Order: sequence, then C-alpha cells, then structure tokens
Amino acid sequence: MFVDIGMPSMNGYDLAELVRQRAGGSDIRVIGLSGYPRDLRREQQVPLGFAAHLHKPVDLNTLETLLAS
Repeated sequence: MFVDIGMPSMNGYDLAELVRQRAGGSDIRVIGLSGYPRDLRREQQVPLGFAAHLHKPVDLNTLETLLAS
C-alpha cells in the first residue's frame, strides 16, 4: 500500500497506524511517499510501521527494486 504522508485531514502516519490496528493490518506492506524535506527528518527519528519511504518524484529504478523485494 502506497501512502502519501502529507494528505489532508488524516496524514500518512495516522493512516499507517490505523491500518496496523486492523485485523490483518500487520500483513500489509505500507510504503510512505513524501515530497517534503520535513517528513524525511521525522522518518529518520521514528519508523512508524512503514516498510520504506520514497520521496517524490520517485526514482523508477528504486520503485522497481522495492516492488521486487
């Protein structure tokens, strides 16, 4: 599941936490997307259940590698 971290109303961190709390949520691979440098600082401090973080624009080689893993 790809989640934009900077969504309005419910940000990607809150959504990832909500998904993890649902039945079967721990089996879902959540990948965060961000276009904001401030999000990078937060990601480095706390993983928050994301399998990976990608910054926009997403590098296609990085995306292919991530999807293949």
